[in-house]
Amino acid sequence: MTREALKRVEAGLPGSWYRDPAHYQRELDSALWEITNRQDARNCEWQQQGLQSREFVHGVYVPQEFDAHRFAQWVREGLAANASGASR
Repeated sequence: MTREALKRVEAGLPGSWYRDPAHYQRELDSALWEITNRQDARNCEWQQQGLQSREFVHGVYVPQEFDAHRFAQWVREGLAANASGASR
């Protein structure tokens, strides 16, 4: 699948996504999009409530996001090396 083969899909809901037109099923995809949007909105509400808690420990990542943390470190190291001229 190439990027050019994907088509932007508008479902009358907030946001849009790109799908292979051959696999697009409007009713099914729209229903799934609506469910995940509602779940995401609720999760954001819970997150905001949690941020107000005295027990909340501030940080960038939770332990389950170790791969995202490693990626961010890799990017940071690459940018630092590039800025210092080490990659030239």
